[in-house]
Amino acid sequence: MTPAAGAPGTAFTLTAGGFLAGEDMTFEIDIPTRTPFIGPSHTADDQGTVKTTYTPLTGDPSGTYTIKAVGNEGTKAQSTLTVTGSGAPSTTG
Repeated sequence: MTPAAGAPGTAFTLTAGGFLAGEDMTFEIDIPTRTPFIGPSHTADDQGTVKTTYTPLTGDPSGTYTIKAVGNEGTKAQSTLTVTGSGAPSTTG
């Protein structure tokens, strides 16, 4: 996970390894106080690695987000990232 922490709008690079070459997998992101986000399917490369990007949106809560990588052959990995700041949309006036 890079970076390990950032505000809403930060692009986090998610990298999962240890999958079988060609294994289909998805990333599930457990967001505090929200329904989990399940991303699109990805296919592991010849080295069993998948890389993608996740960007929390303005308004997403701050806190620790649990990232679960789940393959269709039973391979699993888990990590966390931290979203900092209030996550509240800004207003002017």
